[in-house]
Amino acid sequence: MQGENGERLFASWSGNFYGGGYSVILYSNSPEKPFKEMSIYIHELDVFLEERYNYLDVLKNQIQEQRKSFNINMQQRKISQSNNPIEQLQILRQEIYDRGECDYFEFLVEQLQMILGTPITAKENEEMVDRYRECLKPLINDLFNHVQNMEMSDIDDGVLFPKPTSLPNGYGYWLEKISDYISGAGYSPLYWEERLKQIFAGKFIMEYKSYQELYVIILACMNELE
Repeated sequence: MQGENGERLFASWSGNFYGGGYSVILYSNSPEKPFKEMSIYIHELDVFLEERYNYLDVLKNQIQEQRKSFNINMQQRKISQSNNPIEQLQILRQEIYDRGECDYFEFLVEQLQMILGTPITAKENEEMVDRYRECLKPLINDLFNHVQNMEMSDIDDGVLFPKPTSLPNGYGYWLEKISDYISGAGYSPLYWEERLKQIFAGKFIMEYKSYQELYVIILACMNELE
């Protein structure tokens, strides 16, 4: 503890030497100066904590009221609608940011933007991906309604990540690796690419120009498997 004029004070072990609930003796690094005592009285501490905690309740109530008012204002502000799913997602992305951000909704928008916007190389794969993309339109509508109504809670996103039972056990591990890689983390494709090719051999045309395309094709394939 710092005293005056560079003096340093060192505390003893706590006790109740001077009638307080807790007391410490402060010794100066200057031998000629007398020690000081400092006591903490429990009833004073109780009064202090009650005052401060009650103030936190006031702050919490004010924040809740401000949030409630903000939510009402945002509910009344109508989100623009577009018949183009990609344009709609871009609108929703900005609205999510304006309405207080939500990591879960931002993740959904990013996934949907990738799935809808990634070019597909092989015509056979493109037809399969188009069918998958069509299945995702209700999810975009659900996301729109949740953002419009300020319902920042989970929605049924199962269609985004199909879970067929016909694939070999452990396929999800390798799917997670390509997902991590696309998001900027995880292992090099040297670790997981060949394993994914083995798992999905014969299930779609193995032509792709990016790992985003491979990921989208895999999801579309899974959507059609049982």
